[in-house]
Amino acid sequence: MSTRFICGNCGGKATVPPGYLKAKVRCEHCGYYADVPAAMRAAPEVVPELETPFDEPAAPKKPPVRARLAETFGEDEPPPEPQKGRARAVIARPQRDPHDHRPEFEEQTGVGLPLLAGDDVEHEGPTTTPYAVPGTGLKPCPKCRGDLPLDATFCVHCGWELVGKKKAKAQREFEPIDKTWHEGWSPAFRLQLFIALQFANIALLAFGTVATGQSFSDAGHIGTTVFMNLINAALQAFILGSFETLRVVRDPGGKCAIFKTRRYVFFKMPEFKIQWKLSSGIGILASHNPGPIAYLICLYLLAMGCLPGILFFVFVIRPERFSAALCNEYGGTDETIFPCKNRLQAEDVARTIAEASGLRYHNIL
Repeated sequence: MSTRFICGNCGGKATVPPGYLKAKVRCEHCGYYADVPAAMRAAPEVVPELETPFDEPAAPKKPPVRARLAETFGEDEPPPEPQKGRARAVIARPQRDPHDHRPEFEEQTGVGLPLLAGDDVEHEGPTTTPYAVPGTGLKPCPKCRGDLPLDATFCVHCGWELVGKKKAKAQREFEPIDKTWHEGWSPAFRLQLFIALQFANIALLAFGTVATGQSFSDAGHIGTTVFMNLINAALQAFILGSFETLRVVRDPGGKCAIFKTRRYVFFKMPEFKIQWKLSSGIGILASHNPGPIAYLICLYLLAMGCLPGILFFVFVIRPERFSAALCNEYGGTDETIFPCKNRLQAEDVARTIAEASGLRYHNIL
């Protein structure tokens, strides 16, 4: 048989080694793997199957259930019927320590709460329902874990009382607080001062009429003077009757509430509650800003007379002002709740609110 064939890449003759079984061979001229003709390939050798030196015996098959029952009970005697349901669980208890001198009570099967909830029904298929373990008629002591009868009121092992009156939770009683502060003067003093100013207005009206030589029968002059005095009375009522009131209340249960009231021209506005729970502290805020209303009052007093305006500026606007203010956990001011007339009053307000509400007290914000 020819062992050479023409390479399909270079046209040279490639050689097929004897007994070559592969479908391609490398051409010795160009290195290309050329296809080997099927006639030049050697046929694969057939390897005969090796016979085992000995046959292993097959594993014996288990006889069927009926055959096993017949071997056990005989051919004539029928096998017993299978029992339905589950077998009763046996409670295995450890033996008592001979050195344990505590009294031992007799157990009663099936009395009291079961030790393990379950059932005795045979379930088909996989199930996780456990066996039911009945009660023993005893209960453990919550302190020493000794066995006691179900109606026991105290433990005979350690003396722990099992039944007793439930103690009521002791509630802390707080000292009641009900304190009120007014901005500036008290309301009674403000009202008395306003009434005194009205008498002074009437006296000035009469003195001015006499000093100018006007007759009380002159309706035009009297009307103008009365109108000006009414304007002065209204301004005086606004100045003296406009102020704020702060009230701090704490009941014996510890509940705290802060109320704030504003009055305009001696008329009381609706009371509102300050939301102090949104803040974490209370402190004193110092400033030199009396507000625009104080400057308007100063201008009015300067127009009425130089001395009252100067006195108002010296004693009201010029001094440093202190206020009680709520603050956050970083010391920043949340809300100014009450303007105080001096530092002593500001400290009194801030400390009282801190004691009543539990907020942290800050000396100066």
